Order: sequence, then structure tokens, then C-alpha cells
Amino acid sequence: MEKIDLDLDNENEMTFRVAIEGTKPGEPLCRLMIENNDITHSITGVFQENSEVSIIIPPMKGMLKEGEYESYLEVLVDDRVFIPLEMKINFEQTLRVVAESVSRRRNKPKAAATLLNTSNRKKGKRVDEEKINKSHPARRKNINNVKKASDQDIINLVNRIKDEIISGDKK
Repeated sequence: MEKIDLDLDNENEMTFRVAIEGTKPGEPLCRLMIENNDITHSITGVFQENSEVSIIIPPMKGMLKEGEYESYLEVLVDDRVFIPLEMKINFEQTLRVVAESVSRRRNKPKAAATLLNTSNRKKGKRVDEEKINKSHPARRKNINNVKKASDQDIINLVNRIKDEIISGDKK
């Protein structure tokens, strides 16, 4: 049994050479039969002058799924039915586009800050009350509770951080 590949979503043309022999041939009719589980599709062919039959198969998408189907050429002459050719037709979709959604995690908001500059205030210099009132509420709350660090305090802090980094690298 011959296997023929056709496009499911495009029009296909099949041409058969059909010879009808007999003493008195009547008006023949030729059709391609495609069998599905539930239904049989019948597509009528057109006889050409040179004993050929041309059958145009319309796009079968929506009527058939991709796959292999039993089919046969049926020739009707007068009140008689002939099946001169049986085949399997494999319908395949010519173009397929598949899309998937990709979910990406949203980055959670992060806050980061770096110290740009430090300076010492002179003793007895008051903080401008108007600047405090216009600043961020958290800053206003803590501005009076700020402990002032001396140069020596900063040097001690830097040395302690260096020691922690060095001891962490040795572990």
C-alpha cells in the first residue's frame, strides 16, 4: 500500500491515470475517499482528455487532524463501483507556531547607600532648626541623638573591620 504525504493546511492536487476498459463504457465518475473514524470524506475528480483524473484536495485543517488516513480511489461507471487503487495519506501541518509564556520573577525593591563624605562639626555650632523641619521625618527624629565620632573613633572602627575581613578570609 502506497503512502502519500499531503499538507493539512494547504490545497493539494493529486493526478491519477485511470484506464476504463469494456465494450460499452458509460459516463465515469471518479472520487477520492478519505476515511476517518467517524466520517468518510469524498472529493470528486475531473477527467482529463489523456485518461488522467485530477483531484483538488482543499485544506483539511479543521476537518482532520494530523496523521495517517486510509484512502482509496473510487471509479463509478453506470451502476458499478470499482476501487482500482488503495493508499494511506499522511496529512501534516506545513507550518506550526508554538508560543509559551515565560514568567519572570519581579525583583524586590532594594535600598542601598554609600558614605560619600564625612566632616567634623565645630563644638557649639547649632543645627539650623529650619533645615531639620524640612528634612526626612526619620532624620528629624534622630538628629539630636547623633553621637559624634572623633578621628580616633573612625580609625579604630576601620581597623576593627580590617581585622574581621582578614580573619574571615583565613576561615
